Amino acid sequence: MLTIRELLERIRPAGTPGPPTEGERRRRSEARAVEIAEVVALLAEFEAEADAIVDAAEAAGGRVQAKARAQAARIAASTPDRVATAGTEVAARDEQERDAEAATIRAQAEQDAERLIESSKTTIPDVVGLAVKMIWDSVTVVPAGTVAEVRR
Repeated sequence: MLTIRELLERIRPAGTPGPPTEGERRRRSEARAVEIAEVVALLAEFEAEADAIVDAAEAAGGRVQAKARAQAARIAASTPDRVATAGTEVAARDEQERDAEAATIRAQAEQDAERLIESSKTTIPDVVGLAVKMIWDSVTVVPAGTVAEVRR
């Protein structure tokens, strides 16, 4: 049961001069404690939700890391084959380029040879004719019965 003093403290109008009474302090303290308990309960809900979000993020991060490791392992495992394939492709491309260059050189050589053969058809008879003429010009006619005729 309440004492008269406590009853009066409860009905004491706000703003009445004088220090708060013990009952008023206790009520304020209890009200604050209730308010703090409500805030703590609300914060506990937020903390639990934040913990769940962090746990989900860590799990998702772990899955991403596992995928990345698996992909890195696949890439590392396929690298020698990819390098060998690239080397083969480069070698084939180089061979095609060499073959094309050789064909170009061969065609140019054949054209040069044809040109020289055609040129020689007119040049060789001229050179032979000139050589024969020079030989005949260098031969002198020797009178019959001379020493030069006997030696022939």
